[in-house]
Formats: sequence, structure tokens, C-alpha cells
Amino acid sequence: MSILLLFVDGFGIGPAYATTNPYITARTPTLDAWLGGKKLIQPPRRLDAPAVTVVSTDACLGVAGLPQSATGQTTLLTGLNAPAAAGRHVNGYPTAVLRKMLSEANIMLRLRRENYRVALANAYSPEYFTLIEAGKRKHAAIAFAALAADVPFLSLDDLRAGRAVYQDVTSQLLIDRGHDLPGLTPELAGEYLARIAQANDFTLFEYFQTDLVGHSGDFARAVGLVETLDRFFGSVAAHLPADCLFVIASDHGNVEDMSVRTHTLNPVPTLLYGAGREEIADKISDLTDIAPALLALLRRQRRSD
Repeated sequence: MSILLLFVDGFGIGPAYATTNPYITARTPTLDAWLGGKKLIQPPRRLDAPAVTVVSTDACLGVAGLPQSATGQTTLLTGLNAPAAAGRHVNGYPTAVLRKMLSEANIMLRLRRENYRVALANAYSPEYFTLIEAGKRKHAAIAFAALAADVPFLSLDDLRAGRAVYQDVTSQLLIDRGHDLPGLTPELAGEYLARIAQANDFTLFEYFQTDLVGHSGDFARAVGLVETLDRFFGSVAAHLPADCLFVIASDHGNVEDMSVRTHTLNPVPTLLYGAGREEIADKISDLTDIAPALLALLRRQRRSD
């Protein structure tokens, strides 16, 4: 079997307020079909539907304050309580404490040490590396974890060849910056991502436009992003083999409540589609549970083969 982890930054479970929660206003035929007409809204802790299981997942982890990206993503990737270790929720880039955790215990590193095939499916632009080398940008948690695990960074040539997907799904941000690239529909991008997942035991893809738009307060754009993601999700699932577990997870809430421009205390959805979802769902209640559950599933499957 294989696992595809699609990380959506800043995507929480909010109340059913059409004026503040873009998920309620957006057209989401994929999620509607998966959930049997139900919605990803508060308060259920778990939603079992014919196609998916969704677990309402705690992102606060017993630490006061609003959950943040660096600690949330470190926790998601390692299974360790990063805000507790750091003494606070850390936004932006990983601190030394978090970098040490990622360097020693992130899921990509652990799987690589056990000879699993691991991929980070995101394409990275030349500008990204220029800024890194100039000291004007740092690696965020997921990129740092991939670097620690010696997982290759994919390029725009990989994107052109259908071997990678850019972080905005459609590549429009790259096109707007002058790169000679074809625009992708969410459906074609989903096909690309599923193809990458089929070639690996564990694949990770990072999407963070939801967090950016949540901070912007642009409700109309947030609705559009949710609709793009819904199309993307549907295409990914349609092109995955039956023995793949498709996991959609987040680090903290944000876009589900556009009445504020900060993160939220809301739980985040861990959405499970495909092989092994019932087994995994029983083991997840907060962000520390996700990496250990995925590792255990892959290891158990290997032992049974």
C-alpha cells in the first residue's frame, strides 16, 4: 500500500456561517459526495461517511495561545508535541528546538531510514533557492524536514513534465511571475499528484494558499480557493489506486473563520479516504497522533506482504 498526505495550511472546522466560513458558500461537489451531503462543520468529533472518515483533530495541544504553523507542522510531521517542547506556539519558520525535532524524528526521515520510497511532490522555483542562498528566506517546516531526510526538491522542469505540482495547484502564480509554463486545471494537477503517489510509498504535498487568504480577509478569493481544492481533491482520489490511503490534514484553523485575520482555536479536519481509513481514524485525536498512525500502518502492511 501507499500513503498520500496532502497538507492544507490553515484549514479548520468552523461553524456553518455562510458570511464568514467560505466552505459553506463554496461549491464543493467532491466533499459533498464524499460526506453524503453532510458538511465539515462543528461540532461533531468524528464523521463516518460512505467514502471518507473525518476526525476533528485538536491543534492546540494543551498549550495556551493560538496554534501556529511552525509548531503545528512540526507536530504533524514528527508526532511530538512541538509547542510543548518550544514552550509556546511558534509561527513562521522552525526555531532551533523545532529544527532539532525535525532533523531527528520527521516521518520522511524515519521512512527513508527504513528504505521506503518517499517524495515531496511540490515543485520549487529558482527564485526560492536564490532567496535561501541570499539569507532572505528560510525553509519552513515541511521543506526543512525534506532536506533533513534527503528527499529531493523537485524543479520547474519536473513540473513541466508532470512529475511535480506547484504549491498553488494551477501554477498561475509562476505564470504571473513570467515563467514559461502551461497553466494546470485542478483536475490535471490532481492527476499529476496521484501519479507521483503511485510511484512512492509515502508522498507529501504542501498547500498553503488557504492560510494566506485567511490572513488577507478576502472572502471571495477564499471561496475560490476552496472550490479549487475541492476539484483537486476529487481528481486526486479518482486517479489513486485502491490500495492508497489519501490523507488531508492541517496544522491550525484560519480560513474557516474570515471574520478575523488571525489563526483560530478551532479543531482541524483529518480526512481519510481509501485503504486503512477505519483503522487509522481510531488512533487520531490530536496532531501528535497522525505521524505515528501513518508509520504504523505502512510498517504493518510491509510485515504482512
